[in-house]
Amino acid sequence: VRTWFAPHPRLLAKKSHSASTKNRTRSASMAQLQTEGGVMFGEPTVIARAGAGGSVIGICAGPGPGSVTCTLQPHGVQIFDVASSTCTQSWALRGRRPALPAAVAGSGGRLVLACEDRQVISWSCTDTDIQAAKVAKVDGDLYAVLTEPSMEAVALFFKDGKVRLLSTNLQQELGTAVLQLPKGSSFLHAEMTCSAQASGKGDSAFLLVAVSTAKKGGTLWRVRITGSTAGGWTVAKPRSEELAPPGADGASVVSCAAHPGSSVLS
Repeated sequence: VRTWFAPHPRLLAKKSHSASTKNRTRSASMAQLQTEGGVMFGEPTVIARAGAGGSVIGICAGPGPGSVTCTLQPHGVQIFDVASSTCTQSWALRGRRPALPAAVAGSGGRLVLACEDRQVISWSCTDTDIQAAKVAKVDGDLYAVLTEPSMEAVALFFKDGKVRLLSTNLQQELGTAVLQLPKGSSFLHAEMTCSAQASGKGDSAFLLVAVSTAKKGGTLWRVRITGSTAGGWTVAKPRSEELAPPGADGASVVSCAAHPGSSVLS
């Protein structure tokens, strides 16, 4: 797993040939990146290795700023501080094999992991042992575990188009939906994004966006989710529209991205 910083252009213009100035510039680049963002990529830094015979299942941002969660086989789930490339927390899977990368749920207090035995587990970032994890059994093959930092819930998205919205500890079923996937189609992309403010007092709105493809063209799916932990949740009926990419015959949809805080899609 590699990470890299992107120095700001103004900092690049101030580079010096002296070693001491270079070190100060590198420190300044990292600090300014956290507040202003960057436009150029620096040298990548290795923060985790799967080792011989192992594999990197995936990574996600968090919990908390400046950290990433890595799912490795056979090592388990590990949290790394990006700036220092050090492992701050880790959990062995104890015989389980991850089917998908672990996801940070809600405000970052819990991690959710889908395993190959058709079980999904959830545990607190403060737990020292994964044996304390809450378990939910699933019927079907998962495509993705979808979360959003401001949503205190987790969506299990299945390859057949079924959606299950659960509490972050997987103990409460909050809502369901079914995307009527056409025969011969499969999902290409899925994500959860924060949408506009919901009408209910204290409620938030989220948008599950997915793209499925077939031999010809594709379909864009949208599922609106509103609610809060205190006021309950509502999962709206899925909406879909056929995608017809411009260009010559044979053009296909590659991916889709939702713009946070709006219903605008790219």
